[in-house]
Amino acid sequence: MKYIFPCLFLLALLGCALTETPSTSAEDVPTDESVVVGDDVLDSTSKMSPLAAAYQLLEDGAERAAYTEFVEAATNGNNEARELISLSLMLGNSTLGRNATAAVEWLELGVADGHPGCQWGLGFAYAFGIGVNASQAKALVYYTFAALGGDTRARMSLGYRYSAGSAVATNCETSLSYYRLVADVVEAEAQTVGSPVVERQRLNAVGKVQKSMASADVVQYYQYNADRGDLQSQVVVGQLHLQGQGVAQDHAQALRYFQQAAAAGHADAMAYLGDMYANGLGVEQDNTTAVEWMDKAATKNSAAGRNSLGVMYLNGYGVKKDVNKAFKLFHQSASAGNPEGQLNLGTMFYNGLDTAKDYRKASHYFTLAAQQGHVLAMYNLGLMHATGVGNPRACEPGKGLFKNVAERGRWGVELTTAFEAYQTGSYDQALVHYLMLAEMGYEVAQYNAAFLLDAGLSDEFTLDDNSTYQRALLNWRRSAEQGSTTARVKVGDYLYYGHGSVPSVEAAAHEYRVAADNNHAQAMFNLGAMHHFGDGLDQDLHLAKRYYDLALSTSSEAFLPTTLALYHLYGLFAWERFQEQVMPGLEGHVETIASGNLDQLIEGHETTLVMVLSVFLAIVLLARQMRIHQYRMLQEQQQRREEERRRQAEAQAAQQQAAVDDEAAAVAEGDQQQD
Repeated sequence: MKYIFPCLFLLALLGCALTETPSTSAEDVPTDESVVVGDDVLDSTSKMSPLAAAYQLLEDGAERAAYTEFVEAATNGNNEARELISLSLMLGNSTLGRNATAAVEWLELGVADGHPGCQWGLGFAYAFGIGVNASQAKALVYYTFAALGGDTRARMSLGYRYSAGSAVATNCETSLSYYRLVADVVEAEAQTVGSPVVERQRLNAVGKVQKSMASADVVQYYQYNADRGDLQSQVVVGQLHLQGQGVAQDHAQALRYFQQAAAAGHADAMAYLGDMYANGLGVEQDNTTAVEWMDKAATKNSAAGRNSLGVMYLNGYGVKKDVNKAFKLFHQSASAGNPEGQLNLGTMFYNGLDTAKDYRKASHYFTLAAQQGHVLAMYNLGLMHATGVGNPRACEPGKGLFKNVAERGRWGVELTTAFEAYQTGSYDQALVHYLMLAEMGYEVAQYNAAFLLDAGLSDEFTLDDNSTYQRALLNWRRSAEQGSTTARVKVGDYLYYGHGSVPSVEAAAHEYRVAADNNHAQAMFNLGAMHHFGDGLDQDLHLAKRYYDLALSTSSEAFLPTTLALYHLYGLFAWERFQEQVMPGLEGHVETIASGNLDQLIEGHETTLVMVLSVFLAIVLLARQMRIHQYRMLQEQQQRREEERRRQAEAQAAQQQAAVDDEAAAVAEGDQQQD
């Protein structure tokens, strides 16, 4: 959890200490004012813009009236309104409907005035052929001008393209410089208002959705247990309300749950209470009370409490300033694995506060915090790699860290917007959202965009048009190059069947090998099948069996198809043996059978007869295993249904109990008022 008061400490230190940076600074390029939030692209200073009234109407739910204002403003030359309307027309998420051609016309008007947001939007349209014929060259030109004008999305798009070599020559230094500009913005916001929660949900064909803390059923589960008095659940629900994750942000509710858990002795709840008092969240700001709660938490060995108390001692908030004590508290917190403590301890080593400067230790603690997803730690570590402070200068790790920081900016919440659109069946809207984020380099967005195109869920891009497969293949490739083995297998499938490309079983086999080297069971099975039947690869039954065995040992889901393939393979082995050993003497066997001398028939052919019996027994065993597998699957489905019914019953009981409690409280309150 990141709050303002520890960020003030870091801002003061890093602002004066991390001075060994590349020559380009944020002051050299105008800052980006346009950010993607919710369903539209809104200006971060919209409350002071000429469109303030329209934005207020939009917030009040008067969408038709709001867009009437936007259209009027756009017609009168307001480029901010032109950008908003054009992206809304691409998404089809407003009363204006979906009209890609009209979107491009509005963007061109803004581009004529040199508006960076409209330049990025038109570049995006050319990148995927939305409302215009696709042209990567034109997309690159518009992205470049938009980036020069300060557009964050354009900078991320160019950072990714120069990193991946997409329509440009790969250039790590150029990529790093673009990502650095965006990372500077994210770092500045993280210092003051914290980092948003970016949910990365990956779509799949079987309907399985990775559960996150923001999922409704997960929130309901913790809410139910918290109301029943479970301390850890109370802390979790408090954090959800504090951050606005999965529920509306409500500092009063967060305070209530933290107070309940703290009263029962939960150490981390005490630490979070201290943080809320220190920052004045839901309560009047009070450093003295904050220190009291933090001290109680630290006494109970809370790593979060020790870190927060260390910040208070370092800055002299509510206590006498004591840098040495702060250092010790940070060290204890960091040793317990707290990322904030690791960040603060690394900063002290970097700046030599109460210790000798030690860039190696600073890098070590920044790395530990970065591995837990701490944005500021990743940024600091990126600076050290990019500038050669404490490490030999290395472009690739610096670029990777800055990319990671950039993708944790406020615009990343569009991933949640896209996923929500997908869940409600607004597939075209979800697709455009994912395509925008895919252009900005988000791997999960590239994967999800390819998935939607591949599944034929979009009315904008139908599978009747081979260009849809080309768009899907482009995004499968991008996702694969960023580490997705499932996307790598899909690239192999597209090359095998010739979707969006010329069919090439050799190229498909290469993609499968890369995925198999990363332990992907489907890729192993595909390679086994290719060797099994000699499809694009030399027929090699022994190598086929090896790949089948690897697939079987890698994933339980590969059991049924791999087992069937293996038994077919055993049949081929038996047939080869039959042809080699049995066929040459078949005529003699026929004569022996005709003569009625069965002893002579059996003599010398015991192995062959055993093989025949073995094949028969194998068939029986296969049938039995298939029955067992079906029975187990049926049991698992029944258990899942029973578990779902149980959870629904518990949730319903909790709601009924809450209603009874509310009614009882209302009656009691009424009695008190009468008294």
